[in-house]
Amino acid sequence: MKITVELHDVHHAAPVFTSLKMHKRTDRPCQILLLTMPDPARKPTSHGRIGTMSAESNPGIFGPPQSHAPAEKRNWLPVAVAIGVAVLALLLVVLLGHHASQPSTSSATAGPAPADPYAGMLELSNIHMSESENFAGGKVTYLDGQITNRGTRTVTGILVQVTFNNDLGELPQRMTVPLNLIRAHEPYIDTEHVAADPLLPGASKEFRLIFEGITPIWNQQMPQGQVSHVDTK
Repeated sequence: MKITVELHDVHHAAPVFTSLKMHKRTDRPCQILLLTMPDPARKPTSHGRIGTMSAESNPGIFGPPQSHAPAEKRNWLPVAVAIGVAVLALLLVVLLGHHASQPSTSSATAGPAPADPYAGMLELSNIHMSESENFAGGKVTYLDGQITNRGTRTVTGILVQVTFNNDLGELPQRMTVPLNLIRAHEPYIDTEHVAADPLLPGASKEFRLIFEGITPIWNQQMPQGQVSHVDTK
């Protein structure tokens, strides 16, 4: 004999099965099949939930795909522009031949500096004057000429004090600048410090003195100068 019992609540299966066993007493074998059906009126509990998953519990699967921002590409244009400007500025400096190793000093009150003991061995000749403009539009004055070492020492550095007079009765302006040697004329006048190419005994070389910030009351006449310091070896 086969009896099929349909249950709507699994928790009531034991009482029904017990009741059948108590009232069905027979010598014939009896097979009881319990079919449990979910009760639609009953809310699911944590014991009856099997294999459920929500988007909130696993946003990585059911949620929107995580966005990965692409790596930011560096803009090299400002860097290239800055490098180009720096190179251009350096080129202009070279073209103007501003290679003075020491800044010029200017004074309107100090008296002339004493001459260096070795100054008498240095002959300056063929001096001529020229002018140009700097980056800021200011005037730059050059004194070019020839220097000859009449002594027995090798000269590695020279400072020259130059006096700019005026016609107003004011104190003259004196500026002390390094004497630089001219190493090239084309395509521009290029200068270098004397230490880069020392002046040997008996040697003659072209030189250039560079002046900026000369007083506006200078009478534009050829200034006076003397060698105030000499480095030798």
